[in-house]
Amino acid sequence: MIAWMAQFKIGLRVVVGFGTVLALMVVVGLVGRSGVIEGGNLQNEYVRLSQQFQKIQETNSDIINIRRNAILFAYADDRKAGEIAQQLTKDVQQNLRRLIPGFRNPERRAQAETMLARITSYVEKLDQVVTLKSARDRDVASLGETGETLVRLLGE
Repeated sequence: MIAWMAQFKIGLRVVVGFGTVLALMVVVGLVGRSGVIEGGNLQNEYVRLSQQFQKIQETNSDIINIRRNAILFAYADDRKAGEIAQQLTKDVQQNLRRLIPGFRNPERRAQAETMLARITSYVEKLDQVVTLKSARDRDVASLGETGETLVRLLGE
């Protein structure tokens, strides 16, 4: 090969050598550029997944707080806890609606949709419980007033 190149003039050999080096540099540059682009795509995917995971963790924490406040409402007659539980259930519904489009795995998406359906049912039942409990409290207060009136009338 060197003997073959020896028959060319020095100028042509310099041009061919320079062209070869230039071609190798272009190949290395293209490979590097594709690696940088792929790295950027992986970074974007990482950001998307970390945001998705953070929302899932927030939703999990909200579900725990819903249960805690619902128990306080049911057993300790804490009205504020009932209001907090109602607000949290609405927040969880919104979070799940935002999360579902981000799931690429159909199985995970189906699980999130099932969870959304269950939390929607829970919201409806919790609203019914709050309404019924308020009606019961009004009735008990009314009975208390009636009882006091009856005692007063009987005492006279």
